[in-house]
Amino acid sequence: MNLQPTSNHLLVAKADDLDKDTFEGTSILRPEALKKKHNQGVVKAAGPEVKDERIAPGATILYRKHAEQTLGEWGTDGLFVMRETDVLGVLL
Repeated sequence: MNLQPTSNHLLVAKADDLDKDTFEGTSILRPEALKKKHNQGVVKAAGPEVKDERIAPGATILYRKHAEQTLGEWGTDGLFVMRETDVLGVLL
């Protein structure tokens, strides 16, 4: 699917590595009870009116809890659209 966001919208993929911790090169799966839902994702595409240059394809971001707008039947698992104003920060 090729989708270029318009305005100040972002196409984001949910970060999928949050179910495990890495300790000295070994991945440890956390029990379900200990998992927290993180609002973290990777920017796949940004609209032309996105003002913050740190929010670019490949950037890992933290976003508001209910910012995700799923793509419905067109959606690929884990991809959603959100506004730039819902970004809380960029992980460096």
